[in-house]
Amino acid sequence: MWGKPYEDKSGKQYLPMCGQPILIYTATKEEMKGIFNKAVNRDISLSVYNEEMFNTNNDVDNRACIKRYNTDELELVGLGLCGKKNHVDKTLHGYKLHP
Repeated sequence: MWGKPYEDKSGKQYLPMCGQPILIYTATKEEMKGIFNKAVNRDISLSVYNEEMFNTNNDVDNRACIKRYNTDELELVGLGLCGKKNHVDKTLHGYKLHP
């Protein structure tokens, strides 16, 4: 991980952007909200990505894109999960890797 943690308007903190190799799964926006809620309840650390972040080119602006929204207002288009393998596996059970 690199950079400073992200924080939404509600004060919830998220991991900084990931600089490590990742696996990408497919999910709808509604499914991502479900994954988000499961991850929070399983003590999994999160990185969050919203649509606005695709229009920025630096970490400061990306962080501001998250800070504008309360936790329940985040329009998630991506999540990064970091935690115990069995917790992450259970949270992502049934989702397929992106082709």
